[in-house]
Amino acid sequence: MNFYRLMIEQDLQLLNTKWPVKPVSGDICSRLVAMSTMVSVVVSVCLLIGGGVAYSKNTQTYEDVLIRISRDADAKLHVAESRLNSKVHVERAALAYLEKAKLTGRIEDFSITEMLIKQAFHRGEAGVGPNLTRAMFNFSVHRLSSIDRDIAAAKSTLLADAETNEKIDLLQGDLYIQRGQYAKAKAIYDDLETRLSDTSSAIRLAQYFAYIGEYETAERWFKVANARITRESPQLRAWIHLQLGILDFEQGGLDQARAHYEQGLAILPGYWLIEEHIAEIDALNDHDRRAEDAYRSLVRRTQSPQFMAALADVLSQRASIEDTEEAGVWHDRALSRYERMLAQFPELVSGHALDYYLQKGDPAQVLELALHNYRQRPGGMAHVALVQAYAINGQLGKAADELNLVLNTAYRRADLLATAAIVYEAAEQPKQARNFQTMAESKKPGIMLDHQW
Repeated sequence: MNFYRLMIEQDLQLLNTKWPVKPVSGDICSRLVAMSTMVSVVVSVCLLIGGGVAYSKNTQTYEDVLIRISRDADAKLHVAESRLNSKVHVERAALAYLEKAKLTGRIEDFSITEMLIKQAFHRGEAGVGPNLTRAMFNFSVHRLSSIDRDIAAAKSTLLADAETNEKIDLLQGDLYIQRGQYAKAKAIYDDLETRLSDTSSAIRLAQYFAYIGEYETAERWFKVANARITRESPQLRAWIHLQLGILDFEQGGLDQARAHYEQGLAILPGYWLIEEHIAEIDALNDHDRRAEDAYRSLVRRTQSPQFMAALADVLSQRASIEDTEEAGVWHDRALSRYERMLAQFPELVSGHALDYYLQKGDPAQVLELALHNYRQRPGGMAHVALVQAYAINGQLGKAADELNLVLNTAYRRADLLATAAIVYEAAEQPKQARNFQTMAESKKPGIMLDHQW
């Protein structure tokens, strides 16, 4: 059947068999880059055939951005390799690859970034290196426990300018958010807004209010951020429309969310991060053929187990034996891919993997993953997932204890309220369960129907 051929084509090892990488002299970074560049070419070709919204021939596409960033990263790497003792040039290459990794979400790009950062610390004076860059990288892969010492080292440098200090402050605030220390994060963001009033401060305030469930205020700050963009960036404008759509989605407004997603996709056609959210809405609205096509394209281009699982879910809703069989194969493939990714970058993948395991995994494995995820970033979302993991393992006492802890923070998204309703119902406390169900439904109508784990 065709889906077996398609699945084989998604394995990177088989991609390397069909388009072999020529031997590359030099260190391991060069060889990794050769593999990364080959995959980027394949991704770019897939983007061209993957479909999408209509756009002007003058519109910059995701493919254009990816090619530009990839070329910049490769060029900076070659400069770094020609200057063997220069930490600065290796750091510049690392930052360029980190930008690429954030765009693609590919583990291979994060691996190259990490390798370059390690090389920067190995060059020149021992123990001295790009602390802020390493902190930014570790934040991106959710290794929060490794960040504090690098932030302290970055703050102590005599060469820090105003731009560097702003980056440090933003990172410190983001770290507080991920640790559930919302008041501390808000204080930093307010200070930055008072002093700078730039796009970054507005975005952080928007994200803060989204975390605490004040969606109208979050929307206002995202719009302020969009208005403050001074150097035109299709990627940033598209991302802001994505965030506005997510705010609508979190309130049950699927049509409004889709409108924002499509605005973002018109700004940056081919942006997979937006296409996945449109596919999600199609699946929820029973447009399963459109959702299937989108997820097949996303899987082909990203190799993401998240999209493999989503495709499996779409196919499993159908009555045909062929679709049911294919759904099972995709679920197996998603599980296998998650296991490989968890072995390589557990912190980066654990959140998405946990969402999948909560639906399909062994309860004991779910709890192990939830505990790992929470220890890395004990903010609201990870804390709610831990509550759910304790509950599905029948440990209602621990679930209730953790639930009370997160309820005592500022975090107030609908997932918390719906989880509280389910936990109280399981604990045979119907009055509290009804109260939380009412609050959850008022924040996101219909959430209790699809909030199953």
